[in-house]
Amino acid sequence: MSSVPSGLFRRPHLWAGGLLLGLLLPVAPRIDAPRLGQPAICLAGGSFRATVRSGLWPLCRPDFVLERGGQRWPLEAQHGGLGFRGTSDLRLPPDLEPGAYALIAEGSCGSDRRLGAVHVRAPGRAEDRLRLLHLADLPVLVDATGQADWDALLEDLAAWRPDAILLGGDIGYGGWEFIWERVEEGLARLDLPVIAAIGNHEFEGLSGFLDRFGAPWHRVDVGRYAVLTLATLHGRDQFSDAQLDWLEAELERLDGRPAIVQMHHTFFGDDQVMRRRGRLLAALERHGVRLVLSGDVHHDQGHSADGCELPAEVPQDLPGGVLFVATTAAGRHVRAGGPHASWPGFRLIEYLGDEPTWIGFDADGDGLQEPLRSLPASYWLAERAAPAPPGLPMDAPIGELTEALKPRRANAAWHQ
Repeated sequence: MSSVPSGLFRRPHLWAGGLLLGLLLPVAPRIDAPRLGQPAICLAGGSFRATVRSGLWPLCRPDFVLERGGQRWPLEAQHGGLGFRGTSDLRLPPDLEPGAYALIAEGSCGSDRRLGAVHVRAPGRAEDRLRLLHLADLPVLVDATGQADWDALLEDLAAWRPDAILLGGDIGYGGWEFIWERVEEGLARLDLPVIAAIGNHEFEGLSGFLDRFGAPWHRVDVGRYAVLTLATLHGRDQFSDAQLDWLEAELERLDGRPAIVQMHHTFFGDDQVMRRRGRLLAALERHGVRLVLSGDVHHDQGHSADGCELPAEVPQDLPGGVLFVATTAAGRHVRAGGPHASWPGFRLIEYLGDEPTWIGFDADGDGLQEPLRSLPASYWLAERAAPAPPGLPMDAPIGELTEALKPRRANAAWHQ
């Protein structure tokens, strides 16, 4: 006996509308999350949730498979959801090696493959320590110079063996498909989790960003830490109430996890977020968020929640409250900003317990971090050993500092 209410047969317009919507949606499964820019990060044997869209989801739920190096691992799944968007709770096999895996949803209705969507953490990593690398405003991958700079940056990032890499926006300048392919290929080589924020230049090729990195705002848990990524969009000031509702809800669900927030535009300084600042700051302070990371301005800067610039050197603990830190450009398009010269590079962030312990760089090797400076890119250091080519943004006499500016000097405690 059918359980369909007989009244539905008297409403053909409902059936027609549902059929039309199903035809407009993709029939083949499409993985919304996890993806390359918002991966699932877990231990072998752990579990995560996948969200999938399909015009035939209730009738054509896919099977899920992990893939790496030509090998495939079927995943145990528990499906949920109705309509055209469903969820599947997936459990990893207990014998997986650490590293990045592609996630595949496949079935009679088609398949979808997401590179770098799942990362298996190495066992034994300390749960009360976190190392992140943050970079934004990447090299422009339109010529051999940009590609060489990108390749060198990837080597720099891999050498630090971080728990995750945060991409702070302006990732694919130009927006052409071949740019996104080069970005994706490079990130795949890293074999590390990548958490991506959208920048204003992503609107030059928005479909390329969304297809690879997914929704503009999202949460990714890295061990016992949570990374919350926001979308400031193009206007510096486009925080919507809906996005801040989402942020406040996620902060309420932290369950004791320390949270790091990233967004492309800055809270203070150039091109700062203008709208709903009070609501954002109140939410961050209410939930004890200590660090907000940005890019966009193409030079290093840092402020406390009252708008005061962070000190040039920090002898011991970092200042209290919310810290708003912007990272220099990873590409050559660095701008002079304030009294502190910047160079192309990336920022090292380290947490011990609930507190950030390192956000800067030790340029002179005296053991004191400089929160207003990022680590310099190796491609830039190599060039500074020779006479500076025209167009580089540094006026300071950096040539004689080349040896002291090695990234390995940035935190001696990690390299003893």
